[in-house]
Amino acid sequence: ALPSDTEKNPKVNAVTFRNGRELEEVPKKKKDKPIREGELIPKVIHKPKNAAEIPEPVEAPRPPPPFPQRFGTYEECTSRVQNKLPQKLKDPVSFTIPVRIGYIDVGHALCDLGASINLMPLSLFKQLVLGALRPTTVMLQLADRSISQLEGVIEDVLMQIGKFIFPADFIILDYEVDELVPIILG
Repeated sequence: ALPSDTEKNPKVNAVTFRNGRELEEVPKKKKDKPIREGELIPKVIHKPKNAAEIPEPVEAPRPPPPFPQRFGTYEECTSRVQNKLPQKLKDPVSFTIPVRIGYIDVGHALCDLGASINLMPLSLFKQLVLGALRPTTVMLQLADRSISQLEGVIEDVLMQIGKFIFPADFIILDYEVDELVPIILG
């Protein structure tokens, strides 16, 4: 046989397992003959002999909970927990907290969750006498889109918030100070 004269190999459809056993051939489904219009198929109706004897299905009664006293305490506990949950508040984008640097109460600091730097005004830095500034070449773009040159950076300034003391790095910028909120924490 030439390559152009292909013959169907009857063993191609056979499935052989690893143990050598072959899968038996699946019988082919019979095709239904199409029904022509006008040709009717007789419908056979069989009425069972004992049709009156078959009762309608009845729903089984639902059993009570196995431990009713536990079920009652469960409901009581969940209601107590739900009543103790605090109300959900809106996300505070910015808020103020009292801050103390060294022994000096600075006032309140604006905690701006959108910012990523801590800002201190140059006038407050001079009042606190925190040491020498490390020079920086960083330029800062303010909210009004103006570019500002920084005075420098001071690192590891200990600030007290409530009972806790944190070290923080501050960028020193010469800006007009708000007396109530001189520092911005980000």
